[in-house]
Amino acid sequence: MMNIAANTLRNLRKVPALQQVRNLNLLEFQSKDLLQKYNVAIQQFKVLDNSSQDAEALKQFECPEYVVKAQILAGGRGKGTFDNGFKGGVHITTK
Repeated sequence: MMNIAANTLRNLRKVPALQQVRNLNLLEFQSKDLLQKYNVAIQQFKVLDNSSQDAEALKQFECPEYVVKAQILAGGRGKGTFDNGFKGGVHITTK
């Protein structure tokens, strides 16, 4: 019985590790939008894109602090930058 267990362990060590493959690439706001459409409870959010409608969207979204997040698929927010010089992909701010 011990030989069977030892052989099984040896054989398991020979199995190559599988590489994870990402077949669906969604940004965070896309994921939240999808969850919200199916009535999953999520934090409230707004997407701002430097358009003329941003000011109106902020008026309808009153809170004491805002979290500004870069939306990139390049391997993490730390690689994100903003046009105004912010480094890193997450910033907490007020109006």
